[in-house]
Amino acid sequence: MIKKIWDNIEIILITLYMLLAMFTAGLVVGTYIASDNIEKLANENIRKQRLIEQQKDRIRELQLFKQQQEIKGGQPFEI
Repeated sequence: MIKKIWDNIEIILITLYMLLAMFTAGLVVGTYIASDNIEKLANENIRKQRLIEQQKDRIRELQLFKQQQEIKGGQPFEI
């Protein structure tokens, strides 16, 4: 039994090496893809956050304008 394993040690080592190489390649590719997806999501979140900030600024401007109109005695309007 041991002699048979010893005779096939080269095939066993090559097989283990190929499995290790395939695992490593898969890990590298998976990490690259995950990193790329995270970067895309981060950029999308930044874009959405900027839009939200612009909308908040616009709401503040409209509220200020409404207050000014009420102070001047003009007709208030609904936002």
